[in-house]
Amino acid sequence: MNVLGIHLGHDASAALIVDGEVKGAVQEERFKRIKNYSGFPNESIQFLLTNNNLVKNDIENITVAGNKIGYDIPIDLLKQRLERKKSKFQIGFYRIKILLNFILRIPQIRNFIYSNKAKEIIENSLFKKGFQKAKVFFIDHHLCHAASAFYSSPYDEAIIVTQDGRGDLKSGSTYHGHNGRLEKLYDQSAINSLGQIYAMVTKFLGFKPNRHEGKITGLAAYGNKEKYYSAFSLLVKATKPKIIRSKQDGIKNLLSGYKKFIELVGAYSNRDENFIYEINSLKIEKWLSQLSSPKEKEDISAAVQFCVEEWIVENVKDQINSAKHKFNTNKIPLCLAGGLFANVKVNQRLKENIHEIENVYVQPAMGDSGLSLGGAQCLFYNHNNSKHKFLDNVYLGPEFTSDEIIDSLEKNKSNINWEYYENVEKKCAEIISNGHILGRFNGKMEWGPRALGNRSILIQPTDKKINDTVNKRLNRTEFMPFAPSVLDYRAGDYFINYKQSDFASEFMTITYDVYPHMINEIQAVVHVDNTARPQIVQKNVNYSFYKILKYYEELTGIGCLVNTSFNLHEEPIVNSPEDAISALFSNAIDYLAIDKYIVTKK
Repeated sequence: MNVLGIHLGHDASAALIVDGEVKGAVQEERFKRIKNYSGFPNESIQFLLTNNNLVKNDIENITVAGNKIGYDIPIDLLKQRLERKKSKFQIGFYRIKILLNFILRIPQIRNFIYSNKAKEIIENSLFKKGFQKAKVFFIDHHLCHAASAFYSSPYDEAIIVTQDGRGDLKSGSTYHGHNGRLEKLYDQSAINSLGQIYAMVTKFLGFKPNRHEGKITGLAAYGNKEKYYSAFSLLVKATKPKIIRSKQDGIKNLLSGYKKFIELVGAYSNRDENFIYEINSLKIEKWLSQLSSPKEKEDISAAVQFCVEEWIVENVKDQINSAKHKFNTNKIPLCLAGGLFANVKVNQRLKENIHEIENVYVQPAMGDSGLSLGGAQCLFYNHNNSKHKFLDNVYLGPEFTSDEIIDSLEKNKSNINWEYYENVEKKCAEIISNGHILGRFNGKMEWGPRALGNRSILIQPTDKKINDTVNKRLNRTEFMPFAPSVLDYRAGDYFINYKQSDFASEFMTITYDVYPHMINEIQAVVHVDNTARPQIVQKNVNYSFYKILKYYEELTGIGCLVNTSFNLHEEPIVNSPEDAISALFSNAIDYLAIDKYIVTKK
């Protein structure tokens, strides 16, 4: 059985599962070179088919992430995303949609009209694109998130929590994963969206929602949370709904906690949920402007970050307490997915503050790019009783042969020199130990937002000043911390409360406090709050990268390197050899290690 999963929204992606094995997962932005690309993932799909010797008519099943797509996306905009053709009627259709929101107060009628029209359009588009034998399934947004977390995890049984801005009229959910199945325990309405508040703070402070929320997390460490704590605490807590476990509870408690929210931001409570969500965004923005100035970035960030951490910890505690009778153990694994869990500080708080949690696993592509894989996994495991396999690495994208790499080097030979090294890992370690900035392009590209050694910029971790140098060369914001890649057997030397079973640490999805006596040794990867967001490198997962770290340790005694993603600011991570060579030309790096070649500019 093969399943092709696709996601059409922001951070569009595709994933392929064949007989339970993940054969590939990629984001369309890497091919299109447009950050957070929205639309049909044509090139991602073509890569997956070609790389697995398949054609479109070989695909038996297609999952589309989202079960209410036409309600979340105006129909005309959906057509544009599918065909990439601009339409002069887009704004008109959106206004019609808003008008219909007023008229169609009955959710069943509204959802039937919007969702079924959208599904018909997508199915017809897939048929025209050549998928003429595939059955098409539309999978709920938060079920896709939950499936991607549980079926990628190492656990046979777990609590799964999702949180984001919104998707299919929800902003969160909780599931019990067991016996290869997902049992829904709880849904959280879009009007109770914590992610929405975080996104609007991101926008208010001059950054881009759905892209720059991580900057708020980084800024928070510089601020004083007390100045705006009371205001944000009220706002954040007002989004916390009562637990909804049945239709009767849902009708009774749909707007639970929302009255306080209305009092704070003045949103309307007599409209449908999607309309309220849009109004909330405007009202929160107005509330923020009355509360403070965008110039107070650090204090605002500190307050909203701390309040979000409090809310999440309290909410997950509630979920675990409500479901722990289902488990035969007092320690319960927690799996997380959804854009809010890109917040590594939130994930640390969960791990350290809920004693019922055995461990925390964060799906490596926790944002919407992970929906394509989650949809495919959901369909496969619902049709098969096989045990799911732990996704122990995310090297699931394109790789290039030596001949292809040589062709790219030859095309640029008037501007570059290159030299072959049989032991290129040792040469890489020498370059880094001499204080140079190395771009590394090797093997399969990583899936998800983190560079994990194959499309990475590597630097020695001993000098905090290197952060300013590299950020200027990459045109990045200087307050954002860099992350460390660390040899597995050295992780316990650097990070407080680290355990070998901390799988989240292998994907840079959680922070740790750094031991005070080690901060100076790896100061370039320690944030102002004395935390770091590591990638723990296992020998059996990425042997070539492990060797670089090992050689660097032999040269310096330090088992850690700075690892930041191989891209310029606001560009996707490099995908092809040409992308990597272009970064060398732009002066982002001093040396390029590509396959077994070391490349420099003439």
